[in-house]
Amino acid sequence: MKRHLVLVTFDLIKERDTNLYPRITRALKGLGLEKYALTRAGVRARLPYNTYAGNFPSKRSRGLRERLEGQVRDVLNNQGVRARFFIVAASRWSWSKGLVKS
Repeated sequence: MKRHLVLVTFDLIKERDTNLYPRITRALKGLGLEKYALTRAGVRARLPYNTYAGNFPSKRSRGLRERLEGQVRDVLNNQGVRARFFIVAASRWSWSKGLVKS
């Protein structure tokens, strides 16, 4: 079975309750999504706010994405928020991170 990188990012729409973010983070962590991506050397690379990543075994990217889409919808619905989200699942991927200081 192939390993897939999954990336999830979201925005809460017109939400002022800052306590929601830690609750959503805990729920996403329960799905296997973290606030970091692992480098090949196993080092944690911190992701931008409201972005989560995980590595999952799956035969197909589409089936994995569809399953996680439903789970992410449930997490956000259970918090009673309006939100937009974006999910990517891929078995062949490359990524980089950076920091810009002005």
